[in-house]
Amino acid sequence: GEEIHLLGYATKFDPAPLEDFTKAIRNWYKNRATFLIARAKEKGYLIESYDQLLKKRRGHGPIILNYDIARRLVYKNQLPLSVARENIRAWLSGVPANLSRKHLPHPKAAIRAIHQAGGLAILAHPGRRYTKLSPLFSIIKEIARFGINGIEVFSPRHSQEQIKALEHFGNKNNFI
Repeated sequence: GEEIHLLGYATKFDPAPLEDFTKAIRNWYKNRATFLIARAKEKGYLIESYDQLLKKRRGHGPIILNYDIARRLVYKNQLPLSVARENIRAWLSGVPANLSRKHLPHPKAAIRAIHQAGGLAILAHPGRRYTKLSPLFSIIKEIARFGINGIEVFSPRHSQEQIKALEHFGNKNNFI
């Protein structure tokens, strides 16, 4: 049930296996962002439409994240970031079931799509959510069962202790 991020690396790849997969993810993010924007407007906050936010995000990917919405709430309404984030958390507590994270594709499907496209699947910044090493390695072992090829070791989100432990773990398990 945890959110994970995967990176797909390839020198040559076939984008076809990823097209439907990524389209479903983009649609999920669009529907979720549209829901949050509607909630903000219902509460009387100033915020742009989804399409306007997407234009502002140009060059940073084709989706609007919760953080993007929080930043715009701060900018347009002079809110502290902590208040904007708390509002988003509250609004998400009433999110329709089809917009819950449970409806994102399973990591196994993402890894399979990356492999079918000719890529290598890398677990991105696994230390982001886990500061203690024991749960960190538990989640890596669970994801490894689905066929990841490697783990991201060096990340600004990782502590020096995590970097050393991830590098050792990766070498021990023949990850790239």
